[in-house]
Amino acid sequence: MKYISLLLGVAALLMLSGCESFQKDMYDKKADAIGTERTVSIYNYYSDKPLKVFSDSKMRFDRNPDGTVSFWLGSKNKKITTNGIYIIEDN
Repeated sequence: MKYISLLLGVAALLMLSGCESFQKDMYDKKADAIGTERTVSIYNYYSDKPLKVFSDSKMRFDRNPDGTVSFWLGSKNKKITTNGIYIIEDN
């Protein structure tokens, strides 16, 4: 009985690994753990040109309870917090 349960569990995991949502979740977990190559553009409310653009190979970000967003640039050992408009691009 345990063998059948284990076999069904492995089969379910293999079937899920092809799902797009499963792959997205795995990518997000990897990015949260070690960071990923990203570019962040921060805008103000009155212009369509970015105020500042940050790019890093080990970037992570976190949404804070007060509505701000913190970006951690891992390879530069720098943290940026903003409450402005931002666009995050995965490279």
